[in-house]
Amino acid sequence: MTTTINWRAVLVIAAIMACRLLGLFMILPILSTQAQHLQGATAALIGMAMGAYGLTQAIFQIPMGALSDRIGRRPVIVIGLLLFAAGSVMAALSTSMWALVVARAIQGAGAIGSTLLALISDVTPDEKRSRAMAAVGGGIGLSFALAMVLGPLLSAHYHLAGVFWFMFGLACLGMVLLLFIPTLPVAVSDPMAQSTRSGPWRQVLRSRQLLSLDASIALQHAILTALFIALPLILAHDYQLTGMGQSLFYLVVLVAAFFAMVPGVILAEKHRALRRSIRYCVAALFVTLLAISGLYQHWLVFVVSLFVFFTAFTLLESVLPSSVSKVAPLHAKGVAMGVYSTSQYLGIFLGGSLGGLIHHAFGLQGVLLLCAGLALMWLFVTAFLRPFSYVSTMMFALKNVSNSLTDKLIQELLVMPGVADAAVCSASSLLYVKADKRAADMEALRLLIETSTLGPGHKQCVKGLHGQHDDQST
Repeated sequence: MTTTINWRAVLVIAAIMACRLLGLFMILPILSTQAQHLQGATAALIGMAMGAYGLTQAIFQIPMGALSDRIGRRPVIVIGLLLFAAGSVMAALSTSMWALVVARAIQGAGAIGSTLLALISDVTPDEKRSRAMAAVGGGIGLSFALAMVLGPLLSAHYHLAGVFWFMFGLACLGMVLLLFIPTLPVAVSDPMAQSTRSGPWRQVLRSRQLLSLDASIALQHAILTALFIALPLILAHDYQLTGMGQSLFYLVVLVAAFFAMVPGVILAEKHRALRRSIRYCVAALFVTLLAISGLYQHWLVFVVSLFVFFTAFTLLESVLPSSVSKVAPLHAKGVAMGVYSTSQYLGIFLGGSLGGLIHHAFGLQGVLLLCAGLALMWLFVTAFLRPFSYVSTMMFALKNVSNSLTDKLIQELLVMPGVADAAVCSASSLLYVKADKRAADMEALRLLIETSTLGPGHKQCVKGLHGQHDDQST
């Protein structure tokens, strides 16, 4: 059984995700000012252009995630990057606001976030997945910081079109990086997997824990998108920071926030305090957004509040996807990640659209209060998070086994104390068992599998059961 992280695969996947999000984030600090020269530009349409990407991402995340369960992760990633590249070219050539909105929607149709997250969970063991997700979250945080620098710089020299041509280059780079991922495993979440549980869609959509996490990521990115309708204007009008000035400001604040976030991730994992960490971070977002909305004209309050905001935001970027990947049923990871990513991009659409409308009607103060209100709503959502359990996933090889035998074995496993889930990936002939080692009788579990006539080859995997020492919060 694999108990080590495939860091080469994780870092390449993180780099592909960072390339896509770098392009997305680069638009945030410049669109509200640079798009004003386009034909038919209004505050509402600018907000729609910012959010249109999120709308089509929300529509296609679940189908793309489910498709990756069937045909594999790599083909879906390629399709998504090609769509992102096509939308970037169209956006670079746009001369009207409505053309830009359509181009952004095409960019968003390349919805591969759920596939990339599912792939991360494919190549990492449960007990070490938080570290892999922290690496991904760190890459996202760094790409965010880099985007805040590159966006204003590129737009100053090459205007808005140059930023979109740079996005096209990032999509091409992502396809090149995909070549460096080692042979990809067959998806654990095989939709044809044998299981006595209800269908994957029903399980995912009826899980209160998953739904709370989905609502969390939606609210997080709604806040971020709406906030960046206001932030560039505040920096330009109140502090006379444009171009290089805004770039340096974002760089200092975000890099400092990234380094402040790292100990938080380590402590949350070490002390098994995921739920508490999420609640504390959301509370920090609410307090800082209130401070910014009332006192953004005071430089020290503004800077300190943004530092705390981005520290909490980046920590949540690591903790939330890690939690979803471990809570998700074994045979429905692609579906669970699809719903999660759909929620994330739906939040981007809502944040951009609502932020644009509120800015048009009530100005900057209204946008900032909208963000604070969303954070308060999120704080209420965290009350529905249950305590996370501590389980590990064990893997066993199956050879020449009939469906009737595996069905019987899974039924017996699921009624054992401490066993949270069990599923078979028929394509790779692997049995996966998710169990709480503190509650399960591990010797009885081993004997049940060993005596279930699974066929030759399973005993070697069973021996690995005793070699797994780390438990994981899910």
